[in-house]
Amino acid sequence: MASDGLQQPARLKGRHVVTAEECYSAKPLLKFSAYTDSQSQAVKDLGNEVLSLLTKVEIMSAYNRFWFWTLGAYEALRPMTDYLTCFDGPLGIEINRLKQKLAELRAPFAERQLRA
Repeated sequence: MASDGLQQPARLKGRHVVTAEECYSAKPLLKFSAYTDSQSQAVKDLGNEVLSLLTKVEIMSAYNRFWFWTLGAYEALRPMTDYLTCFDGPLGIEINRLKQKLAELRAPFAERQLRA
């Protein structure tokens, strides 16, 4: 027990075991939802892939991944906007604003239909 009354982090064979507080500090979205955090990371990775393809001028590959990025980013934000009270004021406003922008991008991708 530390002198301030808090327990020292557990040790496993000389290695530091990450506490929940350390985990949430490093990845705050985990506190909201592990699923949303995982989806968010996947969207970030896909976005980086799109940017990499664009620098290589692989336009069709970049476009195809951008399609999935748009759908994924929207779906990762959707549950956050359902629970905006979980996020501080300015962050909640920014999440909602971003979802609205993504909705405009998402519609043509998600609602692909042949016109009569």
